[in-house]
Amino acid sequence: MGKINLKKLIKEYNENEVFYDESFQRNLCWKAQNVNKYFESLTRDRARSTIVLVDVRKSREHCKSAGEHSSVRYYDDILAEGYKYISLDGQNRTKKIERVLKNHETISGTFKDADGNMIPVKNTFFKDLPQRLQDHLKTGCLVIMEVITDATRADCATDFLSLNEGIPLNDQEKRNAISTPVAQHVRDMVRKYNRLFERITTDKDLARLGDHENMAKMLIALTNKVRIDNNIDNKQWDLTSAKLDEFYNLGKGLHNITDPKSPYIESELNRAENIIKMISATILNQTKYSKSKDVPKKFWWAVTLICEWMYDNGYEVDNYSKFFNGLKKIDDDLAVEAQDAYVSARRAHMQKGIDPDQVKESHYYHKWQNWPHQAASRRQRAAELIRIISTSQGRKGLTILKKSGNIKPVVSKVTTTVATF
Repeated sequence: MGKINLKKLIKEYNENEVFYDESFQRNLCWKAQNVNKYFESLTRDRARSTIVLVDVRKSREHCKSAGEHSSVRYYDDILAEGYKYISLDGQNRTKKIERVLKNHETISGTFKDADGNMIPVKNTFFKDLPQRLQDHLKTGCLVIMEVITDATRADCATDFLSLNEGIPLNDQEKRNAISTPVAQHVRDMVRKYNRLFERITTDKDLARLGDHENMAKMLIALTNKVRIDNNIDNKQWDLTSAKLDEFYNLGKGLHNITDPKSPYIESELNRAENIIKMISATILNQTKYSKSKDVPKKFWWAVTLICEWMYDNGYEVDNYSKFFNGLKKIDDDLAVEAQDAYVSARRAHMQKGIDPDQVKESHYYHKWQNWPHQAASRRQRAAELIRIISTSQGRKGLTILKKSGNIKPVVSKVTTTVATF
């Protein structure tokens, strides 16, 4: 561990040299005020947080000697990309230092220069700062650096979690650090469908991997089968934190989805992605909610359930905006009808002298809307939606078309529920 100046930092530990493994990162969330305060602290020698990196080549040699073959493959992949280090802590700090000193971002505040003078600055690029302040930022400001040389892939995850104990990681940030191929799959899917997840995730949750959690929940809900002990297990998952952990940990220690021991079935993940494409097209082409307003969770789950049924039964959407509005009306009508039926049932019980609390609200549609984390509620809700949509009039109201060609409809788990509901 030692201190280095900012000039050396961006020369030796820049983005061309340091790999930011998304397993060990929070989302980039520093705003202008965070950057300004940090640079004020730097110029006053008050920046005490340590930047922690892993030396890829030295750690690879350590793992090779220890017989940690999975870790060796992990480091080989990073070396093949030309990186020398992996960041475990300090992403916001190092990236912002590089952006400011390379004139990609301005700073504001009152900063101490090389002569000890306090210099007020407002929205100024580094190249336009007073020379003595530039001098101090380049060579007088120091950051604490630690480079680890003997870490396995598992050690990287453990160290990342330990480094963030002061600012507790949420459950999804912890899952993201697990060495499991599904964590990378979720990251890839969020990157690919980022516009969808920006519309269904609040800004507050986006800063803490809420988009990854929504993706994971959607993926799990759309995955019918996993491989456990070489047997195919039909799963209908609840979406509690414990179940999300279980899904991630099924592949713990594996390198990729196609590993022979992988519990994740590639055809199931491909099916899920095809359904997510349909969900994304529906959400991004709807006009009911403006781009400044998120699509409510209660309703995007309805879209998810019906897109799954449509995909499995060979339907395609003729007009996404009309489809969205039509489904919203059906969903709202079912909720109102259920609330009326629930009130009527309670009133009937009271008239008969029976305790109205014997009428279980959990048996009614409006409650299923609010419980997408329960597999049973998703099944019941889907069954009611499909009951209406399955009619020719219902399909017409949603402007969906049967696909042409030699497509054999697949009976999904949701459709089976309708038959037995």
